[in-house]
Amino acid sequence: KNNDLNNAKTALESAKAVDANQSAIYNNLGVIDLANGDTNAAKEDLGKAKNLGSDEAGYNLGVINIREGEYAKAVANFGQTPTFNKSLAELLNKNTSGASSTIDAVESEDGWVDYLKAIVAAKNNNEDGVISNLKSAFKKNADLKEYAKLDVEFIRYFEEDSFKAI
Repeated sequence: KNNDLNNAKTALESAKAVDANQSAIYNNLGVIDLANGDTNAAKEDLGKAKNLGSDEAGYNLGVINIREGEYAKAVANFGQTPTFNKSLAELLNKNTSGASSTIDAVESEDGWVDYLKAIVAAKNNNEDGVISNLKSAFKKNADLKEYAKLDVEFIRYFEEDSFKAI
């Protein structure tokens, strides 16, 4: 919490010496490894945590999988809980129907959720969905307008009056 990663890692290593079968220890070590830029160590620690039953470690592995372009692995690691990142991984894995049902189940006031819904709508050639979701995204986060203006996901809508209006 205090961003003192070195002392946190030392404390976690001490905890591991006491009981090496706690998934939370490996999950937190993996998060620290990732924060320190050591993706390989992060994957190793998070893998141990996942094998010890940590859903959170699976989620963290899924984030790494997205970064590495391993979208099917990411979807599997994210599990059954609908999240923004799971929907993103499904979309990147070319599963637009899965991405749509996942993102529709996400409850959030974050404009990025509506923005991703708009991208999914664009992939499904649903102009009404694009426009309504972008409107909602912009209400929550006006900065997203700048992204949408240049986002190739919306290129076929750039000249549409309804797109221009928002």
